[in-house]
Amino acid sequence: MGLAMSIGFLAIQAYRYYASRTDIVESVIIEAHTLWTVLTATGEVYRQLIQDAELPLSDKTLGLLPIHALARLAEALRVPGQAQVQLRVVSRDSRHSDRRPDAVELDAMAHFEKHPETPELLRSSNDPAAGRLYYHLQPIWTETSCLVCHGSPEDVPAAIARSFAPASGYSAGALHGVTSIKIPVADIERRVNAGFMRGLVSHALVFFALFIVGGILLQVFVIARVRRIRAGTLALAAGDSAARLAVEGRDEISDLATSFNRMADSIALRDQRLKNAQADAQIGLWTLDARTMSGHWSEEVYRLLDIPPAAPAGPHT
Repeated sequence: MGLAMSIGFLAIQAYRYYASRTDIVESVIIEAHTLWTVLTATGEVYRQLIQDAELPLSDKTLGLLPIHALARLAEALRVPGQAQVQLRVVSRDSRHSDRRPDAVELDAMAHFEKHPETPELLRSSNDPAAGRLYYHLQPIWTETSCLVCHGSPEDVPAAIARSFAPASGYSAGALHGVTSIKIPVADIERRVNAGFMRGLVSHALVFFALFIVGGILLQVFVIARVRRIRAGTLALAAGDSAARLAVEGRDEISDLATSFNRMADSIALRDQRLKNAQADAQIGLWTLDARTMSGHWSEEVYRLLDIPPAAPAGPHT
């Protein structure tokens, strides 16, 4: 029973760990997706404000454009040296080295171009510096409003031309880049382990209590009753024809006790009939163990020889 409960406990904890890890990964992805939604909405508000204010596009106002603002916000959210969720806005054409895609992001871009209906991707990779990472990637498609600055080469503002190469040649609906949300696996494991250990202590206490209660119930309702059956069996084998068992309840052990009592009644009836037959025929039964020179006499032998029943049964009696 203890082994079965231990195996069950370990199986439950393994499932808990897997389920907890899955839930936390999904939770982190939802948090990252929510963050990206807020940032894109903020960028769209910035774009509309610039358009309504008719601000001239220059090096100072370039950072207010949605894609540029998002990149700067992503950089501001990043804390060097800490294992935390990081947001990047990357493009193949960026002159900024920190905005250029890595191998995972390039692979995602190729996937989005081949399958434009895909809204997002989840990838994993090992980074030599940050360790294992989950990537949550979403495509950035070129909108019609972007062609004002990135359409014909003649229309490209100087501020755009100085920051991007190439700055023109885009078309509506083309893939511009991706938003890449990096989720360190170490951070997920930390959350999983913290929650798992809290639950493990409480579950261990519950299982320990169940083990104690189960052991007590097993002792009272099974083991003790089996021991009584064993004692009755030994008594009947030793010649106590009056040995009987108490029938408690209506379970399998009670059925076994009932069967034992029926067997004992049959043996007692057979023995009584044998005694009656010996008395009528005035004969007795005896056995002798040649090794110990001890034997067993039936009651009729003692009566015929007129020997007290307490006398030892042997060849010299």
